Amino acid sequence: MHIAIDGVPINEPSAGISNYVFSLVKSLAEFDKKNQYTIYSMRNSLKDLGIENDNLSYKGIPDLFKYSHYWRYWVSWYYTGMSVQLLMDRPAVFLSTHLVLPVYCLCPKIIVVYDLTTMFKQFSSARNRRNRFLFKTLLSDAVKRADRIVAISNSTKSDLIKHLKVDPDKISVVYPGYDDRVFKPVNDPDQIKEIKRKYKITGNYILNIGTLDARKNITNLIEAYANLIKDGSVNHKLVITGKKGYLSDDIFKKVDELGLDCEVVFTGRAPQEDLPLLLNGADVFIYPSLYEGFGLPPLEAMACGTPVITSNVSSLPEVVGDAGILVDPLNVDEIAKALYQVVSNNEVRQKMRQMGLERAKMFLWKDVANVMVKLFEDIYSLHRVK
Repeated sequence: MHIAIDGVPINEPSAGISNYVFSLVKSLAEFDKKNQYTIYSMRNSLKDLGIENDNLSYKGIPDLFKYSHYWRYWVSWYYTGMSVQLLMDRPAVFLSTHLVLPVYCLCPKIIVVYDLTTMFKQFSSARNRRNRFLFKTLLSDAVKRADRIVAISNSTKSDLIKHLKVDPDKISVVYPGYDDRVFKPVNDPDQIKEIKRKYKITGNYILNIGTLDARKNITNLIEAYANLIKDGSVNHKLVITGKKGYLSDDIFKKVDELGLDCEVVFTGRAPQEDLPLLLNGADVFIYPSLYEGFGLPPLEAMACGTPVITSNVSSLPEVVGDAGILVDPLNVDEIAKALYQVVSNNEVRQKMRQMGLERAKMFLWKDVANVMVKLFEDIYSLHRVK
């Protein structure tokens, strides 16, 4: 069976989605030897990305569109040129990893939906009302025309049903995985010392990883941490890793306002290879986000054996289960209490470490690939019957 996949997000700056699509393509290449895949992308070949296999081929979009504005790319190529390309290639199934579908496609169409962030003003960097309207219009059209929708969590499925009135029977929940060859316990203390030296981290530390924007709720984390520092409950640094995002200035202002310049370490966006070491070196990983389609960092933290505290909202309870501590992200005292509970008690940390390592085994890319292949085969069989 020939499966066509839109791989354009691999090259886009949105780390979460690009990592998801890259990992999905890589896992399908590695674990599915029965089917053939064509990946449509831009700027990089699969070889450049380190993905090579006999069952994978790559097609770049025309040079004319390669460096055009993202929205212009969608309008000029995705709706029209992709339709022509699919007519020529005649795949058995098409998987869209965007929020859109080509205008014309004869084969069954599957779309991956990560979250509905851009539709919600309080969570979105798309403050422009026109952009939020455009997002909702495009996604509404795509989920209506898709033969099957893959939601990356039950939370996203619920949002699709509630906000876009999607038939629940049309949605399959397929959790993402993590790279178990990268995110794992590190027992070499010299490696931990080196990563701390690199980022100028002294002593024990609490870690947060993610884009520095309003949705990640980092200001409440900083307030909770400040309370612990003020009453002498912790002597840990707070290490915040990630690129600047929507309203990130508020985060830096909060640190200045609370006089925490010497206690909070901003590393900027760390390269992927540094994240496992940063996670392994931390006494606790804290992720008080207000809204997530899935929330990969808590999973990667558990896979490294790092205790996890995260929010009790959206998809995050689905990720950590009972292996982490869930808190109300709007309750600063509750965040502070959970942090103290973990950093002050080695027995609690060791128990959470073991539970997290077991929990992480539920989210392997090999299993994700197998579920997706079964989905491709089922949707193709149903289409043939029709």
